Amino acid sequence: MKFIIFLLFLLVVPIKGEAGRRDSRRRLNVRETPKPPQYNEHEQKLISLGGLETVKKLREHKYSAAEFIKALKTTVLGIQLYNQGDYGDCIFIFQRSYRIFPSPAILYWIAKSNMKFGNVIMARSGFSRFLMIAATWKVTKIKGALLEDAKRNLAVLEKTLASVRLVVNVGGAEVAVNGIILRQGGKALKTPLRDSIWLRPGYNQIVVTHKGFVAQQLIILDVKSGQKLHKTVTLLTRQQMIEKSELYRKAQIEKAGMERKRRETEARLRLERELAEKKSRHRQKIFRISGYSVIGAGAALLIGGVILGVMSDNLAGDLNNASTGTPWVELSSEYDKYTKYQSYSRYAMGIGGAVILGGAVLAYFGLRQVEIEEPAAPSKKVALTPLLGGGFAGMALSFGF
Repeated sequence: MKFIIFLLFLLVVPIKGEAGRRDSRRRLNVRETPKPPQYNEHEQKLISLGGLETVKKLREHKYSAAEFIKALKTTVLGIQLYNQGDYGDCIFIFQRSYRIFPSPAILYWIAKSNMKFGNVIMARSGFSRFLMIAATWKVTKIKGALLEDAKRNLAVLEKTLASVRLVVNVGGAEVAVNGIILRQGGKALKTPLRDSIWLRPGYNQIVVTHKGFVAQQLIILDVKSGQKLHKTVTLLTRQQMIEKSELYRKAQIEKAGMERKRRETEARLRLERELAEKKSRHRQKIFRISGYSVIGAGAALLIGGVILGVMSDNLAGDLNNASTGTPWVELSSEYDKYTKYQSYSRYAMGIGGAVILGGAVLAYFGLRQVEIEEPAAPSKKVALTPLLGGGFAGMALSFGF
């Protein structure tokens, strides 16, 4: 019975709580003074060190003072390791500190450590990211010395490294450079890439992968410092690869046909050359035989002319030795022979000399080596080069013409 009366009391009589008290004060026009902010122990510790503005900024941007202090201690430990030259461990410590509290200053120390450790690609990326985030960071103050040093180191690294602008025909593909997947903010970068890829001088390997596509590899040899390249990669599905291989087989058949035509053309040209050389040798033989024959005939005429000249000289001697009283009738026949022999001798020697000269010309053409002009032939063989991967798809068919 008493329990039922208590329940009725609760239902009938309202209980004044904090809301009821506020209504009472409002009715009495009593102003409620704001309570002073309450700080936890970590915030109080920061305030005791002169960090009241830091605490306000942390609260404004919803960061924990405990995490800030923990990241600060971790960062100090990383700087100590950096000063000791233990760059591998300090990179790990700085990364852990950044996960606790994402201050851009920690990114600076990560980039600085990577630069000392020889990771120049990651160092350049770190300095660039530090400068980008520091430009909009409002929670803690970034020292100007860090900004200046980052800009200076970034300029030095970009002069030392090379860059490539990579264009991929498929969006959402991942890119790995020398076995390391490109990442930003802990996530893998996907194509299309907004910025260029930075490379070490020398040999570099770029692999582009995408689910459902055949991975493509791009090899860049002997890239120079400061060099800027532009490369295109074409990703193909397996079906597209099959289609390309079918095209390749068709091209192989075409290549075989063109190679056969080339061999037939070479055989025909070789036969034409052999026939031309045979005709030339036959023509030279005729010239030599004719030349030698004409020279022989000319020599015979020349000898006959000499003999007739000797005979005419003998007759001239006989006429001169004849006695003074010899009648002309007896000498006239001898004189006629003399004049006849002398004329024949001159004609024979003249004609014989001319015939020998003509025979010598014929013999010269028969002995001279005649250069046979090489018939026009294809300068190159048929070549078929597949162009699958590395930014190409298909093949190149080349031949002489």
